[in-house]
Amino acid sequence: MLVESEPGHGTKFSVYLPRSEMEVTQPADKPPRKPAAGGDETILVAEDNEDVRNLAVRVLKKGGYTVLVAADGEEAVEVFKKHADEVDLVMLDLVMPRLDGREAGEQIRQVKDKIRILFASGYDPTSVGTEIRDLEGADLLMKPFGIPELLGKVRDILDRA
Repeated sequence: MLVESEPGHGTKFSVYLPRSEMEVTQPADKPPRKPAAGGDETILVAEDNEDVRNLAVRVLKKGGYTVLVAADGEEAVEVFKKHADEVDLVMLDLVMPRLDGREAGEQIRQVKDKIRILFASGYDPTSVGTEIRDLEGADLLMKPFGIPELLGKVRDILDRA
């Protein structure tokens, strides 16, 4: 390594690495990723972050799902009570104002105890995992999530017997 420095002109670092005798190979082409399957079920999405909520709604609708929307836990409970017979899955942000996802999930289960719930959180799963363990049938999706992760997790939950 060479270092050249001149006051008022800066410093130049030159790093010289040995030439490799290994043969250069091209990486194998990856098979195209299979898109996650969508469906025709109804999903209630409760998320207080407007951008995340809009993304989830847009992705789920594009996947063929009917989507009901709530901006917080209290609104989620109200919407669920009106549409309990139609909703197949509830997606709740774990941390929301007025009523958090855990409390909203508990109230929703009082209306329909076998409803499938997917919690979403941007917090460390070890810190929130214990909060959802007692909510039977609940799953956790970590934020930020991608389109395949969201659609895949939703489809997995809906396909369970």
